[in-house]
Amino acid sequence: MPQTILKKYFGYDTFRPLQKEAIDFVLAGKDILTVLATGSGKSLIYQIPAVKEEGVALVFSPLISLMKDQVDQLNKAGIPAAFLNSTLSPAEKSGVYEKARSQKIKILYIAPEGFFTERFQEFLKTLKISLIAIDEAHCISEWGHEFRPEYRRLAVLKNIFPEIPVVALTATATKKVQQDIIKQLNTPQMIPLIGSFERENLALHIGKRRDAIEQITGVLKRHQDESGIIYCATRKKVDKISDILDELGYKNLPYHAGMEKAERTRNQRAFTNEEVNLIVATVAFGMGINKSNVRFIIHANLTKSIEAYYQEIGRAGRDGLPADCFMFYSNGDIATQEYLINTAESEIYKDLALSKLDAMVRFARSLECRHNYVLDYFGEKKEGYKCGDKCDICLSYEIKEYDITLAAQKILSCVYRVRYPVGVSTIAQILAGSESERITKFRGLSTYGLMKDKTQEELKDLIDVLIDQGLIQREPGQYPVLHLTPEAKSVFSGGQKVMLKVKESREVEQELDYEVELFGLLRNWRRVRSAQEGVPPYIIFSDKVLVDLAAYLPLVFDDLGRVPGIGYKKIEQYGNDILGLIKKYCQNKGLSSRISELMSWEGAPVRRSYARGSDTVSETLALYKTGLGIKEIAEKRGLASSTIGGHIEQLFLDGRIPRVDLRRFVSAEREPVIREAFAKAGSTAALSPVKEMLGEDYSYDEIRLVRAIISETFDT
Repeated sequence: MPQTILKKYFGYDTFRPLQKEAIDFVLAGKDILTVLATGSGKSLIYQIPAVKEEGVALVFSPLISLMKDQVDQLNKAGIPAAFLNSTLSPAEKSGVYEKARSQKIKILYIAPEGFFTERFQEFLKTLKISLIAIDEAHCISEWGHEFRPEYRRLAVLKNIFPEIPVVALTATATKKVQQDIIKQLNTPQMIPLIGSFERENLALHIGKRRDAIEQITGVLKRHQDESGIIYCATRKKVDKISDILDELGYKNLPYHAGMEKAERTRNQRAFTNEEVNLIVATVAFGMGINKSNVRFIIHANLTKSIEAYYQEIGRAGRDGLPADCFMFYSNGDIATQEYLINTAESEIYKDLALSKLDAMVRFARSLECRHNYVLDYFGEKKEGYKCGDKCDICLSYEIKEYDITLAAQKILSCVYRVRYPVGVSTIAQILAGSESERITKFRGLSTYGLMKDKTQEELKDLIDVLIDQGLIQREPGQYPVLHLTPEAKSVFSGGQKVMLKVKESREVEQELDYEVELFGLLRNWRRVRSAQEGVPPYIIFSDKVLVDLAAYLPLVFDDLGRVPGIGYKKIEQYGNDILGLIKKYCQNKGLSSRISELMSWEGAPVRRSYARGSDTVSETLALYKTGLGIKEIAEKRGLASSTIGGHIEQLFLDGRIPRVDLRRFVSAEREPVIREAFAKAGSTAALSPVKEMLGEDYSYDEIRLVRAIISETFDT
C-alpha cells in the first residue's frame, strides 16, 4: 500500500534509504525520531501514512513561509492539505476548521504557538488525529543550534494523545541533540532512525575572504543562469552586496527582516518562480524555500555553527544534482560572533554558543576532508574517508608542512613589545611597517617593519596560526586584544619549533586559457624562492596569481599591477624575476602580451600604477660597477640574493653587462658542468631540476647566470 501511494501521488517507483522502514513504524503506531539529510525525502515519512490512515495528520512546523508551498504541492498532487498560521484572516481560519471537521483535509500544518490557543484545543476535540509530525525537531533541544522555547511546550502532546504516533524529523542533530529531543518529548520508547549526513552531490569550498565581490562574482561566472543564494551576516551587508552586484549586471533581489513583509514575500516568490536566479539574504531566508534546483550557495561570512552551515548548504542540490557551496570568512567574522554571543544574559547559552563557534572555526581552518569533518561532527566518522573531488581540500590540494619558527618568534616578539591592548590588525600593521597615522607611536619598536616583505593579510594569517597553536590568546569582545600564553616562552628560547601545515595546489582548473608550460616555470621559480626565504610557496604568490600571469603575459611593470593579487611590494620584490621569465618565454614562443584581455570586476581595465622597477635594476647595476658581489649587493639593498641574481641576469640579457664580467660569478671550469646539466634537463627555463642534479656545490646564482649565457647564445 505505501508503495502504491508513493507511485500514485508522488510519481516514484522506489523509496529512498530509511523511508520505507520509517513509514512502516509509523503505520504500526510507533514513535520515531528521523534524522535524514536535507533533500532525502523526510516529508514522505508522515505524508504517506497520512494518506493511508483515517483522520487528519497534524504537522508542527516553525517555517510559516514553507507551509503554503508544502500545502500547494500536496493539493496539486491530489492530497487535500491546509495550514493554520498568523498569515490567515479569521475567516480563512474558520474555513480551514470547517474543512478539517468535515474530513476534507488529510494533512494540517500548524505553527507550535498556535497549538496552545483555547480555540484550537476545542477544535482538536472534534477531530480524529491519525499522527503527529514535528518538523525541524532540533528546535526542541537547547543543545540544538535553533532552540525555540515554544517547541518545548510540545512535550504535552504525548499526554494529550498517548495512543497517537509521534514523528520527529530533523536534518541537523548531533547525538546529544537526538537524546534531548526524545527526553523533551517524553517519548522514551521513541525509535531513532538515523540516516547518513553525507551530501555527496555538494562540493564544499571554504577559504579566507580577501575581496568579497571578486570572490562572489567568480562563483557567479561559473554558474551563469543558475539559481543560487548568497548569505550575509547582517542586513547592511545584504543591501550593500545586492546593490554592487546589481550595478555589475548580476540581477538579484535582497531579503532580510528589515524589509517590508510584502516585499520579502514578493522577492521570495520571484526566486521560487525563477523570475530571478539570485537572492542575497540573511540566514533566515531559505528555511521556507522548497526549491530543488539551487545550484550554489555562497556564505559571505562565517556561520555560527556547523549545524547552521549544514542546514544552510542543505538548501542546494535538493534534486540530487551537483551543487557548489562556498564560504568566505575573515577573522572579523569570528570576533563579531564572539561579541554577539557574549552580550547574551544566559551563561549556559554563552558556553554552548562559544563551543559551537569554536567547532565552526576549527572546521573552517581544518585541512581534513570537509565532508569527513562534518560526518565526524555528527557522529558518523569514516576512518580514512576522503570525498575525492567534492571539497577544496581533496579536490586540488596536498598538505605540506613548513617550519615557521623564525616568523613566529618575530610575531611573538612584537606582541610582547607592544605595551598596549591591541588586536591582530595592529600587530600586522606594525610588522609590515605601515605608514598609517595611528601606527606612528609604534615606530620606535624594534619589531616595526620587521616583516615588511609580507602583506598585512599574510601576517594576519600567520598570527591566526599562532592563536590556533595556543601561543597567542585572543580575548573575546567587540575589540579582541592579544596576549602571549605561557607556551610562547619555549618558542622564544628556541626550545619549541612552530610548524605550519598548508594546502598547496596539485593541479589547477584549466577553465582559463593559459600557458601550461609557463605556469610550470613560474611554479618552479616560486618553489625556489620559497625555499630561499623559508616561507610556504603560497605566501609568495597563489596558484591563481601564477595562472593569471601565464594567461595574460604581462611584459612591463605597470601591467604586473593589473594582475589581481600582486601588490606594489611584491612588484618591487619579485617583478624583475617574473618579467624576465615571462619575456624569455614569450620570445621563445613568439607570443605577445594578452594583458588587454584582463578586466577588473567593474568591467573596465584595472589601472594601477607603480614605480617602474627598472630603477631598482639600475641601482643594482650601480653597485655592481663598484665591484660588489651578489650577496654584498643584496645585503646593502635589503633584498634577497636571488632578486639581485635576477637583476644581473636581466642586465646581461639587456646587454648592459658584458659576458666576460660573468666570470666574476661563474668560473670557466664550472660553466661546462652546469651547461651539461641543462642539456640533461632538456630545458633552460627551470632552475630547480638542474640544481637537484648538481647538488649543494653549485649555487642558484651560478646556474641562473649560465642559463643567461645559454639563452643569449641561442638568441644570436
